[in-house]
Amino acid sequence: MRPVSSRLVHAISASVVLAVPAAGAVLSVVVGPPVIDLWWRAVMVASRTDPLTQLAYVLDVWGADGLGFGVIPALIAGTLLLTRRARAVPGFLVAGVVSLVLVQALKPILARARPDDMLTISDAGSFPSGHVTNVATLGVFAALIYRRLWVWVLAVGYILVMAWSRTYLSAHWLSDTIAGALWGSALAVVVYSARSAIARGHARRRMLKVSEKPELILGAEAAEHLQRPTGIGGRDE
Repeated sequence: MRPVSSRLVHAISASVVLAVPAAGAVLSVVVGPPVIDLWWRAVMVASRTDPLTQLAYVLDVWGADGLGFGVIPALIAGTLLLTRRARAVPGFLVAGVVSLVLVQALKPILARARPDDMLTISDAGSFPSGHVTNVATLGVFAALIYRRLWVWVLAVGYILVMAWSRTYLSAHWLSDTIAGALWGSALAVVVYSARSAIARGHARRRMLKVSEKPELILGAEAAEHLQRPTGIGGRDE
């Protein structure tokens, strides 16, 4: 089985970043939510129990601005530092900020109405789900850094649980959470790709400096040794 091209993944992610706002614009002008949104809301309402409602409220607070956009990213950034991935921290934080800014900018523009039986207090604008977008951005970015199956499992599980909680509380339509998951994941890939491109650029410039002036990187003695003519077999003449 041939591996998926990284260029294809990047192209798809960039397309999703552009397509999600367009889809939100369509949903915002459609008269009434799609059938799948109404069906899923009915399923969620019918499944409500006290324990599940309490769990959904915990996730509501867990993903709110103070925790979801402050404490949680700080904890993940600290984990990156402790696991010797300090270089990934700036990109991780940038991804989180980009996600937050874009969601908060898009919501009032689209102004999609939330379900009318919401069990929690939230801001205006239903599309996309800020909770799910944030979770997807941070989770996928962390998974791209660690490249471990268990991290991917945790990230996907966290996204699904958060999406469930937002629809369970009728804070969002199902389509809002799907859009948030796709948009957040795509934003993570785009920021990660940009970070990798910048790192490769720095590496190329560093190699160029070594080739032009090796004494700047290696030290004068090592540079002199590299430039010294050698005889057959690599020994100094």
